Amino acid sequence: MFQLQLEESFFHGLPESVQKTVEFVVERVTSACIKQICNTLIPELKERGMAEFKSAVAQEIKNGTKKDTEVTSQLVLGFNTVQLESR
Repeated sequence: MFQLQLEESFFHGLPESVQKTVEFVVERVTSACIKQICNTLIPELKERGMAEFKSAVAQEIKNGTKKDTEVTSQLVLGFNTVQLESR
């Protein structure tokens, strides 16, 4: 609420062209941030998460803590298939 009042009072004394320019810049910066997140950060996090998952499953299989290793292997293969299809 207070921030909105500050924005309104800031733009009140300025020409409308300045407000439109600020809105345009805000939209472009927001768009660039979203593209960065979607194209770089999310894929990196997905890959890192999948590697950690595979490592944990492999460790459980190695330690014999999983009773049905075939099901676990199918899960890993299923995640790989989903990951490849989403690209």
